[in-house]
Amino acid sequence: MSNTKKAIKKRVPKSKGITIKVNSQFIEEQEKCQSSNKEIPPTNIYSFSSHGKLISVDKVKGSGVTEVPLNVMLNDTVTLAIGPDHPDKFYTLNELKRFNPEIQQVKVNEKVIDVEFFLPPNRWLCWFLSRCVVPGHVYKDFGAEAPFEDFPIDNATVEVFEVDPFRLWIPKLPEKVIDDLRDVIIELPEPINPPIPPIDPRDIPEPKPFPPEPKPRSLAKMLKADGLQKIKLLKQSPEYKTLQLEAKTQSNFEFRQTLLAKPKLILPFLCYYFPHLVKMHKLTEAVTDECGKFSAVFFRGCNNTDKPDLYFKVKQVVPEKGEVTIYEPKPISCYTHWNYQCGTEVTLRTTHPDAVANSNCGGFPSGRYLVFKSVGVKAMSQIFGCGATTTNSQNIGLLDDGKDPGSPFGGGLYFKADFSPSLRNLGIRYYKISVKGPGTNGIFKPLRHKIYRFYHEQSGDTLVRKSYTLGPDKDGHTDLYEIPDTQAPNHSPWVTFAGSMFQNSTSIGYWDSVESSLEEDLLYHAGKYEVQMQLYNASGEEVDIGSGHFYYLSNESCDPTDPLAQNKAKDLNLVKVESGEHPSLVFQLHIDNNSCAGIIGAPKLDQITAGECCGTLDYDEGSPPVTLPFTASHPNGFATYDFKVKRSAVSLTSLHKDGTATMPGNFDQTGDVSTLMSESLPDTCSEPCQNAAFAEQLHVYAWATNGIHRISGYDAHDFRAFALMKAD
Repeated sequence: MSNTKKAIKKRVPKSKGITIKVNSQFIEEQEKCQSSNKEIPPTNIYSFSSHGKLISVDKVKGSGVTEVPLNVMLNDTVTLAIGPDHPDKFYTLNELKRFNPEIQQVKVNEKVIDVEFFLPPNRWLCWFLSRCVVPGHVYKDFGAEAPFEDFPIDNATVEVFEVDPFRLWIPKLPEKVIDDLRDVIIELPEPINPPIPPIDPRDIPEPKPFPPEPKPRSLAKMLKADGLQKIKLLKQSPEYKTLQLEAKTQSNFEFRQTLLAKPKLILPFLCYYFPHLVKMHKLTEAVTDECGKFSAVFFRGCNNTDKPDLYFKVKQVVPEKGEVTIYEPKPISCYTHWNYQCGTEVTLRTTHPDAVANSNCGGFPSGRYLVFKSVGVKAMSQIFGCGATTTNSQNIGLLDDGKDPGSPFGGGLYFKADFSPSLRNLGIRYYKISVKGPGTNGIFKPLRHKIYRFYHEQSGDTLVRKSYTLGPDKDGHTDLYEIPDTQAPNHSPWVTFAGSMFQNSTSIGYWDSVESSLEEDLLYHAGKYEVQMQLYNASGEEVDIGSGHFYYLSNESCDPTDPLAQNKAKDLNLVKVESGEHPSLVFQLHIDNNSCAGIIGAPKLDQITAGECCGTLDYDEGSPPVTLPFTASHPNGFATYDFKVKRSAVSLTSLHKDGTATMPGNFDQTGDVSTLMSESLPDTCSEPCQNAAFAEQLHVYAWATNGIHRISGYDAHDFRAFALMKAD
């Protein structure tokens, strides 16, 4: 038995180190067969084993000889392929073949083997022409928490997929799907749970201070309504009626040809009604840089004249969770970039809670400046006295949001600013923020809420999240915060993420404008406050910024990447000497943390009020109007009220009333009995009501904002019911 094994062992070919000299000639002109000295596309020699497994990849610098060292078995066959360079590895010969390489097979029987490749221009030039570059950015979308900022996601893998072309899968659709699609186009039924493509928060207007219309009972119904509306918009196309007629009259074969000829009309229907029909395959991938930028490259194929249909996924390594897919919108057909034009910028925004973004991607210009950006997410140019137009003594410090005179600030306020990267090198290392107003006994009170920055650090095989405290009392300097460096201590980018620490990690200070004030003190603590920012050197001494421009306030209409294009604080008279020895930034905010009051009084009819027990009022033919009293107030008039009445489920528009909630805020609404009994009767009602039940609804909306959203906790609401009964 052992002799047999030895015999078999002797017959096994030995591996042999050989060199294949590949003489590759890139022909410039086919007829003259001349080699090209011009630039050729990035090209490799790919070597595959007899089993189709990749052995080596060697770069080709142009026409000439490239030595390919291999360690293979004697008498084995090696496949050599010359093809375009690609950011992804081709692990098999079949993967490479889609890029139209030049291929030869070589028998390994000598130590040095010479092989020649002649590549005609129609072969290698197409490697230039068929390259498709997909540039783009990946951002974390924090929604209302930061609607005007882009937070780049770095070190994430962007996977690019090609969705099967429309022209290929329409002919493959089953007859039943074609019939269903025909019915959808003719009848336009409501979509079943259609997806809603993501909405850019920059396009979302600020909610009005009135109650919204009744919402659908479920998310599914809301989705249906949205999807149906989008589909209905297609009916405005002049081609749509023709399409409906074709859907009614054509055979399935003819109708398929119609579908193929009108992709712009058909794709929305497939997205909302048949979202799971498409298939895809991966083309390539790319990694984002610190600014969330990526550039992916793939080859469309030499004879492919079709524009690609691309779909994207994004994956990121998250601390303590490993690799997480943070962007993969579904259904695929609704988020496909149909007929993608190579070179077009792609912006991918994710709301995934685990996605980690950079606080910034660097690039701040050098110089001596500080840009105070916002209170919450409200740019300084939106605040009267800080850049908003038509500032006067009454509205200074209020938010310019269209209300008259403007909305006050309240609650917890985050301050945001950008520091020049040169400040630390110039010896300016710390800052202090203080506030002075009715609630501070007329003195500046330093802010002392802890402010953090976050970064990632590799611990063995695990990526962990680390925190860094900016202050207060940084390095032993009382009340001072450190100006954050452009990078974390380990020279990695600062990061931010969704959750309770998001605002903290992107801010430079936090002020609880309510603090420990008692309810009875809030009225007296409302008013104009001064916010002061001072700078200090490494020794904790206040810095004299000089007489030139140093402080800038963000202006929404300016280029955010150009700090010196923002509003100059000095021109707004906001640079002055206050509590310190040198000029500092001082601006005003109007604070009001008072709550609203909203109370519905008892309805009256001919001086008789509705009973507390049953809430009924008797009437006859000669009864006077019904009076509906209510109180809607705010101590300083920073609120809006909205009063509505319903009979059964019908809103009575004649009794609707809204306005500003002033003091003392006593209002009433009146209505004739006949109006209350007959207004807006449904078609199913044959005559006015004789007896009817009514519901009153009062909402009082506070205008106060924390700079991120309206403080709804200061609102007031009340409800009341009554009935009108015809007297016997």
